[in-house]
Amino acid sequence: MAKAGLVLGISLVAVFAASDLELAKELGRQAAAHFDEQKYSQAEPLYRQALEILEKALGPEHPGVAMTLSALAETYYQQERFREAEPLCRRALEIRRKALPPGHLDIAFSLNNLAEIHRATGRYVSAAGLYREAIAIQEKALGPTHPNLAIMLNNLAALHAGLQWYETAVPLYHRALEIVEKSEAAESRVVAAILNNLAACYVERKKYREAEPLLLRSLRLHRTPETLENYSALLRKTRRASEADRIDEQIRQLRSAVEP
Repeated sequence: MAKAGLVLGISLVAVFAASDLELAKELGRQAAAHFDEQKYSQAEPLYRQALEILEKALGPEHPGVAMTLSALAETYYQQERFREAEPLCRRALEIRRKALPPGHLDIAFSLNNLAEIHRATGRYVSAAGLYREAIAIQEKALGPTHPNLAIMLNNLAALHAGLQWYETAVPLYHRALEIVEKSEAAESRVVAAILNNLAACYVERKKYREAEPLLLRSLRLHRTPETLENYSALLRKTRRASEADRIDEQIRQLRSAVEP
């Protein structure tokens, strides 16, 4: 009878956990949809609810919890709430280091996320170390031409650009761009972001002829306020103020469209 009772108990827990996991999954889908629309304040409570459910259903040290921690942290990061994002990224990294084998790709993703926060808050030396550790894991696991590697190379390049180390930032951006342009799996918005970032470096170095076609390619792939701002700046630097004014109006329209 004891054995039958034990099996019944496991079954009940499994059913309870399964229903909870479905709810957490649905909350995560809804949150991701709001996130994609840049409605971060609406995504945040949904991720929080999903996190609470997962912690109870799976335990606080489960890798599934780390994934939702990372998603919630990204929501804070996009709102520049770095102090709230950082402990979530740290916890996600700790969970993955304990639960996953060394060199697992999810560890690289957490390292990259934490590096992004260090970069955004001015801790450039530690950020560079985290990026390099993440890139080393990616290269070993996936090879030197995987599109995920390009994202981390882009982030390291952005760190160099932020320090005005353009001579080292540009080749990193070029390597990232070469990877995504050859990959059928690369998302167009990733390609667009790298093009925009590389162009921004050229603008800073007053290489406007090199920058402009990159910005135009980026805008054709994925039209964002940030890329339009860079294009507007280039137009003003090349004495095309009337064109820049039209771009500025497009930026205002885009921003107003995503405001809650």
